[in-house]
Amino acid sequence: MLTNKGLKIFLLLFSSQCFAQGVLISDTPGQPSSDAVLEVRSTQGGLLLPRLTTAQRNAIANPTRGLQIYNTDTECQETYFPTGWRAVACNCNSAPDPTITPGVSQGNINSSVNFQSVPGAATYAWTFASGTPASSSSANPSVTWTQTGTYQVSLVVTDAQGCSDSSSLSFTIINCPSGSQTFNYTGSIQSWTVPACVSSVSIDCRGAEGGDNFGLVSQDLGGQGARMQGTFSVQGGQVLQIIVGQKGNDATSGNTANGGGGGGGGSFVWVQGQTAQPLIAAGGGGGSSLTNNGVPHYYGKDGVTSNTGGGSRSHDQFNDAPGGSNGQDGFGGSAGGKGWLSIVQNPGGKSATSYGGNGGYGGGGGGGANCCGNSGHAAGAGGGYSGGGAGGTTYYYGGGGGGSYNAGTNQSNTAGFQTGHGQVIISW
Repeated sequence: MLTNKGLKIFLLLFSSQCFAQGVLISDTPGQPSSDAVLEVRSTQGGLLLPRLTTAQRNAIANPTRGLQIYNTDTECQETYFPTGWRAVACNCNSAPDPTITPGVSQGNINSSVNFQSVPGAATYAWTFASGTPASSSSANPSVTWTQTGTYQVSLVVTDAQGCSDSSSLSFTIINCPSGSQTFNYTGSIQSWTVPACVSSVSIDCRGAEGGDNFGLVSQDLGGQGARMQGTFSVQGGQVLQIIVGQKGNDATSGNTANGGGGGGGGSFVWVQGQTAQPLIAAGGGGGSSLTNNGVPHYYGKDGVTSNTGGGSRSHDQFNDAPGGSNGQDGFGGSAGGKGWLSIVQNPGGKSATSYGGNGGYGGGGGGGANCCGNSGHAAGAGGGYSGGGAGGTTYYYGGGGGGSYNAGTNQSNTAGFQTGHGQVIISW
């Protein structure tokens, strides 16, 4: 309430006119805006809010919703909401980074698109034109569009002091049909070109099974290939190259004590021209063998999901050869499985000696090799990212499984899954 002295000063500065629709306080004659209860109009000054410290503000008993002050402690204009005092505007020297990062370069109708923001803000206010949801307060929301087109995505970030910044971008949604292609063993490197609209693929990669000892061919006792699954970011027009592992060859002669099976080949997918590492690799299984008395003993070992290839058994007093690591071949001469660094140069399996079966395409070790001081009887190991190790010196243990590799997200990896030849399935 104005005192008599304050009212006199006020009347000297302003001409106040009251109308049925509202009140105008102005330094020049005029009428208030028709939609305003109170209008303050001046070309000489501004509206000055009450200036309080935080302690003085907090001392206000039962503040009314919508009450406004200027906080001299925080240098912020504040308004009282049902949830408490909130900064409306502040004297900000800096604000959170509002950069928007889409998970893909363009989206597909009816498929979720993930958006990421820079961490550190107190609140996030997203809007997605025609999207579902149309808005979000999550730091990293997921959005779906049902129609093709280019849509505006906007973000406002605010820190704990009420400092804000914003950004926006135009995001394109296309209609890219989903699909799947299966690659089976052919004995050669195969290729697949990423469709122009595809930015992500799922790959199911399976290594091949190991071959059998001459006396076990009907029992199918070679180790089974590993299965590796993952999701990978790709670019339209990229060429992926594919090796599908071959089942290790069975021994063609010998008896129930010799003639070890060849190791199964590994399966691989990589980007053409990028051979330092594959995208994904699944190890093949080791070949089987028998003891001298014909009783089955240590059949072929399964392909493993680790990067290191498996030995035929633990590296113990029998001196069986261990698997390789870091993309290298497994041990055991021509019976050891190949690793990635050898396979990318020559994907063929190793040849058998004596009574054994040849290793499968994809780096399988050859059976019947002279391994570890024992001539002509060892089973071949599986090929893979790192090759498996061959059988040992005593009673011809079966070959070790090849190692595997997975650089994708959403991984699902299984040791000892695949029988027969390997397989690669690409879905988008």
